[in-house]
Amino acid sequence: AQAFHELLKSRGIAHEFHIYPGGHDWDFVSKHMGASMEFHSRAFGLNPSAASELIDWTLQSIKHEKSERDILARLG
Repeated sequence: AQAFHELLKSRGIAHEFHIYPGGHDWDFVSKHMGASMEFHSRAFGLNPSAASELIDWTLQSIKHEKSERDILARLG
């Protein structure tokens, strides 16, 4: 990712680049999902209320899926 960022920067190509510590586990995803969805909503020209609804729906779906996996794992 860093090398790709440097390449884009060296060629004067406008972009956003952020590196955050941590893996791509639920904790990481839940902390950064909102910012990621807002970024992509702007990039695709969605209105802010639609983006907010999409963020809420996505986070609820992920939490529900994680809960189901946890329950199934406990049942064994």
